[in-house]
Amino acid sequence: ETFIQALKDYPTTRAILTLGGLDGRLLDKDYLYCEKPLCRTVKININATILNNKIGFGVIIRDCDGFVFGGGGGFKDELIMTEWAKLYAFEECLKLAHSLNIDNAIFETDCASFMNRFKKHKDDIIIIGHHIKEIYKTLEMFTTADVKWANQSYKNVADLFANMLF
Repeated sequence: ETFIQALKDYPTTRAILTLGGLDGRLLDKDYLYCEKPLCRTVKININATILNNKIGFGVIIRDCDGFVFGGGGGFKDELIMTEWAKLYAFEECLKLAHSLNIDNAIFETDCASFMNRFKKHKDDIIIIGHHIKEIYKTLEMFTTADVKWANQSYKNVADLFANMLF
């Protein structure tokens, strides 16, 4: 049993976790499955890693049948915080998806803090929030686009690409 699972029976803790952006899925252990995207929709997994003042990122693009038809990775020789690294990886992912003429996409990342900032981009007034607002506008080039938090175990290949560059 995890620490969060142990605290789920306390009403105050449950309320704080819910207000903080954690919904019932995490508390009720309803997160150990991989959702298949709809037909003509691709799932894009994104990951970024920071090591020795370098950022490595990996992107995997899969269709609705799980067939990998695109992906890649890269690195940037710069020391930045984790959220900025995830944001950089997301920007590169958008460029790759646009170059492959993808219309319908589900973007997945395992960084909860990035997801919270992305979902609440209208309320964020700091520099990273402004940058996320600009990136959010680029999602309009897709017919449908969604950004989701993904369980870390489903992103092994994207992790491999991100870590391979070091």
